[in-house]
Amino acid sequence: MRKPLVIVSVVLLLVAIAGGALWLYERSQHEKPAQDREERLLIGFDPGKVSRVRIRAAGEVLDRRRSLGGWSPMPGSPDSGGAVRVSLILQRLATLKVKEAQGGGQRDRRTGPRSTNKPVAEIDVWRGRARPLRLRFYRQGRKVVLRSSDRPGLYEVQGGLLRLLRREMRRAAQAPALAFASDKLVSLTLKHAGQSWSLVRRNRRWFLEDGGALAPADPMAVGHLLRGLQGLRITHKLGEGPAARAKHGLDKPAVGVIVDDGKQHPLLLGGPCPKQPSARVAAVGAKATTVVCVTDLPKGALAKHYASNRLFNVSADEVRAVSIVRGRRTLALINRPGSGGWSMISPTERAVDQAAALRLVSQLAAITGEPVPRSQTMPPEGAAQTGSIKITPLSGGAERVDIWAPARNKPPRWGRLAGGGR
Repeated sequence: MRKPLVIVSVVLLLVAIAGGALWLYERSQHEKPAQDREERLLIGFDPGKVSRVRIRAAGEVLDRRRSLGGWSPMPGSPDSGGAVRVSLILQRLATLKVKEAQGGGQRDRRTGPRSTNKPVAEIDVWRGRARPLRLRFYRQGRKVVLRSSDRPGLYEVQGGLLRLLRREMRRAAQAPALAFASDKLVSLTLKHAGQSWSLVRRNRRWFLEDGGALAPADPMAVGHLLRGLQGLRITHKLGEGPAARAKHGLDKPAVGVIVDDGKQHPLLLGGPCPKQPSARVAAVGAKATTVVCVTDLPKGALAKHYASNRLFNVSADEVRAVSIVRGRRTLALINRPGSGGWSMISPTERAVDQAAALRLVSQLAAITGEPVPRSQTMPPEGAAQTGSIKITPLSGGAERVDIWAPARNKPPRWGRLAGGGR
């Protein structure tokens, strides 16, 4: 009896060993794909070289181009111009880590997940001269997967990016406090801090009007104000009519604005919103009788003055080309919004960092100076012309300032508009 028991024990031991070996084999086969699916960087582009981004999500469309101080809606796009953290979205995309999605057949690689062929979000990114990056996000059960124009295949991503997109798009979808056509503006009246300014637009340029006389306005200050006004969004409604306006202190507003794009759009701004302290009470509507809470203006949107002492009467986001000459060297940049943004054309043709190009153009457009008294001749005898700066706007003629120094080897001290204007 002992011998059969020994044989049975040996057989059972062999079965256990075989079963264990089979289990280890199957486990190794299942673990191998998991190792291949480790998270890795998908794209890794430089956000500073992005000139334009277009996002479709949550039923809304955002289409922005890089401009002075931020991102502005593309002309003619359905973008409402709401406050959206475009730079944050680009930073998340540039550092996005993904896993290769499982279960994708040949049909999936061509058309997307089997569950649906309709993306829940779409992002197009223009990166200098490189072809636009196109990302399409899909729902696959509880997972979020995406397809990239830069790499074949389907990739699984964390849902945080999609939540960020939806949250930012909802912010943009809030009703604007001032709905005006920025490309049709003719005038702007502003009252703030005991002062008032009357600004008029002529040939895409802004001027301060005083008793019929026109003086150049600071284009950067005006542009910053207009973007701030365009980004105001209604968060709560508080009441209607003169009584509601008086109740919330808007009979004596802190800020009064009238924007004219062929139709006048008034706005009164007061103190903190009782329902949301970070917002402000405001009166909006055709006659500023609807009392609401609106998002606050960006810091610095309300300038202390709007008169210009700049050498160039153009803002950075209105510049088509710049040229800097110093001695025998020339640096020239041109802006091609439809094909990659800023690029260098002299001393050689090459792509440039978009953020760096905008900083340079902004610094050139912001150069200021003090008028020379009429009793003095400038530049004085013996001074040397050391270079020039030429800015060509999107519309109108080019402006050139010749740079002069006390001597060839001295720092520049004077600038004179070509033609002797000032």
